[in-house]
Amino acid sequence: MSLKSEGCLLKILFKVMILVVLTMVLLAGCAGIAKDSGVNQKSKDSEVSLNLAEEKETPQLTKIEYIEKLNDYSKEMEQEFNLLERFL
Repeated sequence: MSLKSEGCLLKILFKVMILVVLTMVLLAGCAGIAKDSGVNQKSKDSEVSLNLAEEKETPQLTKIEYIEKLNDYSKEMEQEFNLLERFL
């Protein structure tokens, strides 16, 4: 293999790795939203008591705020990806 083809393969591999990381971040965010919405409830009583204790300790984001933060983060990651792409 020539150096030119190895460089192209490295660029493609790097782009794929970044896309995989972005996908994992978005899936983790979706899983967090699903967890917050109560998809995997074990017991309503324990869930309510845990939620009340957590609300007193730390303020929680609403689903819309959380989605907006994820969108902002994905835009930042896309901008960083575009900057890295320019250098490669």
